[in-house]
Amino acid sequence: MSKKPFHLLLVAVLGLLAYSNTFHSPFQWDEAEFILRNPVITDLLYFMEPSRAETLLDNALISRYIGYLTFALNYRLHGFDVTGYHVVNLAIHITNAILVYFMVLLTLRTPYFEGQGARGKGFFPLAVALLFVAHPVQTEAVTYVFQRFASLAGLFYLLSLALYIKGRVKGQEEIQDSRFKIQTTKLQTPNSKLLTPNSVFYVLSLISAVLAMKTKENAFTLPVVITLYEFLFFTGALRRRLLRLAPFLLTMLIIPATLAGLSNTAAEVISQVKDPLSVGYEKISRESYFFTQLRVIVTYLRLLFLPVNQNIDYAYPLYHSLFELPVFLSFLVLSALFGTAVYLLFKTQRAKSKEHGEGPCALCHLRLAAFGILWFFITLSVESSVIPIPMVINEYRVYLPSVGFFIAPAAGVSFLIERYAPESMRSKRLTALFAVIVLILASATYARNSLWKDKVTLWEDVVRKSPASPRGHNNLGVAYHEKGRDREAIDIYLRVIAVAPYFRDAYVNLGISYAVTQRSDEAVDAFVRALKIDPKNSVVHANLALAHSSSGRYERAVEHYLRAIDLYPLDSKSFHGLGFAYVKLGRLDDALAAFTRFAELSPDNPEAYRNRGNVYAYKGDFINAGADFRKACSMGSTESCGYLKRSPFSNDTQ
Repeated sequence: MSKKPFHLLLVAVLGLLAYSNTFHSPFQWDEAEFILRNPVITDLLYFMEPSRAETLLDNALISRYIGYLTFALNYRLHGFDVTGYHVVNLAIHITNAILVYFMVLLTLRTPYFEGQGARGKGFFPLAVALLFVAHPVQTEAVTYVFQRFASLAGLFYLLSLALYIKGRVKGQEEIQDSRFKIQTTKLQTPNSKLLTPNSVFYVLSLISAVLAMKTKENAFTLPVVITLYEFLFFTGALRRRLLRLAPFLLTMLIIPATLAGLSNTAAEVISQVKDPLSVGYEKISRESYFFTQLRVIVTYLRLLFLPVNQNIDYAYPLYHSLFELPVFLSFLVLSALFGTAVYLLFKTQRAKSKEHGEGPCALCHLRLAAFGILWFFITLSVESSVIPIPMVINEYRVYLPSVGFFIAPAAGVSFLIERYAPESMRSKRLTALFAVIVLILASATYARNSLWKDKVTLWEDVVRKSPASPRGHNNLGVAYHEKGRDREAIDIYLRVIAVAPYFRDAYVNLGISYAVTQRSDEAVDAFVRALKIDPKNSVVHANLALAHSSSGRYERAVEHYLRAIDLYPLDSKSFHGLGFAYVKLGRLDDALAAFTRFAELSPDNPEAYRNRGNVYAYKGDFINAGADFRKACSMGSTESCGYLKRSPFSNDTQ
């Protein structure tokens, strides 16, 4: 049980068991927009021509190129079959846990821990990795498919640091060998070796850092963490160390340079929300966001210590002053935690100096605890500082910071065990206690994941925990609509609008449910009110056009379909509806052009060819009609196959 392969297998099996009930969980919440209706994912040309970016989603592609590329590859492999997306997310999570294991293991081989022997080098890294893989706070970054950005950025972040440590450790070992052994290599002259890390590990670490920067914006902090790590755990001439760190520090320019070239603000790209009020969020000043984040960070710590009452949509209050009691108390807690890290760094530096590297350092594990605390604050700094992101708290934001959180108490406990625990307690009893804790966390993760298996259960849980959240109620209404419970959905949307009158999506969803229940005039009214909030939204225009079409107002339908297409020329469904409206108006040539464009944008949709075939048939062009019906029939359109069996579409007639 002390062997590395067993440790890695244990981490992987525990992760697989904790998430074994997620593989068929449906796409949730905004994944309909960000994945299912996102042309960036279905069209690989976007990745070859990023300059095509115009919308907020396109700008997010430029900023998060690698993350979106993985979704595009998922789509190319198995379309929108959700299982494949969950498999990739879980594989990333388990890989991250393994990287955490190696990162801690390698840390115990750094020069700072020189002379520690094998003390704690087996169980300590395993404990941190198991806590990371099993903790239920990670579910939002793993089970919520679209938040792959958080876990994937974490993968490149951890990989970059682990490779950097590996290269430095290897280089340090080579230098030590050169001092004590007679060699014929260049290592015989220490001054001849300018860079101690193995060059392969160094270059791979740098590449991984760049990939992290192009996955998610919180990777901006990676060079800071690497620099901190270098000066906490390694030694060497200052000039050489700075030269080694310089390329990593330069990568910090990638994210600001990318954001500066986009038409959206940093907050819009990070949150992917352009107009907060229209989608149920509040507009927040930088000051209010900062004061609120002091309270939010304490909530994150509470979730890590005691993961109860987890929520995908917290109705979190805003704070506007440092001297509001909850904010001030949070400030004191965070200051004490940060001060503890600084004190431990000072204490362990003095302890190590006194040891002079001879024999075990009694306080060395506490330096890891300090590093873990600082890691937590640094990796949270992008999303929990002064950039006002509309949703003030998300559990997926603590995914990467949790690494530092798990390292800190594990290092502290390791120190206490080594110093105070009797030898008889260091094996079976403590191992059994830790196993119980990990199993409880894994069970909580499994239970939390069970809520994601159904949209209704997830959003009923949100509404129960956040009864004042308009977004929670709106999404519960969507879940009811998808279950055919539109009357219940309408009641919920009306309650949402009463408390959030500028919530555009609530009006859109209300209009859809009205249309389904044959209340066309009320549907039109709901869509018109949505347009007053967001007059340049193509989805609202398309829905209003459909409502007009359902009521026989085809001229008005054409007007709004054309407006929707003008705002978003790649929406195949708008061309589909436009073609039907033209047919009803007798404008067959225009209908033919609309259905042709529909077929160009959705070449795998048999409806495109069946509808165009109908128009050709109306025009008396039976040859082209037959060709389209045959294509639609080959793609599974039974109605088109029926047409082909009747004259004049049979091959003999032609």
